[in-house]
Order: sequence, then C-alpha cells, then structure tokens
Amino acid sequence: MIKKTIHTFSPIHDYINRWWKPKAVRRYVKLLDEGRIKPEKLFYAGILDISWEEAKEKYLGEVGR
Repeated sequence: MIKKTIHTFSPIHDYINRWWKPKAVRRYVKLLDEGRIKPEKLFYAGILDISWEEAKEKYLGEVGR
C-alpha cells in the first residue's frame, strides 16, 4: 500500500516541479535585472538568544512593522 501511494504521488511531484520552476526562474531573473535581490541570507539562527525588542529591530526593520 505504501509503495503504491508513493508511486502515485511521484508524477504529481514532477508535474508541480515542471510548472513551478520556469515561473520561479523568471521571477528571480526579473528581480536580478531590477537590482532587487538582497544579498543577506534568510536564516535567523541568531534570533534564539535575543529578546523580542532586539529581534524586531534586527530582523523586522525593513518591513515596517
């Protein structure tokens, strides 16, 4: 039963990748051409050891919250 279920989802996964990837590439290229790619990585491991006020100042400053 499990093998049949996994096998059933595989074509759907492939379809989603074929549908999504060209759109994602076009979006990335557009942002790159417009100079809107931000160089910082979106990984917030440092948020674990700081207060809410420090986190808000450090990570949410650009979004206007």
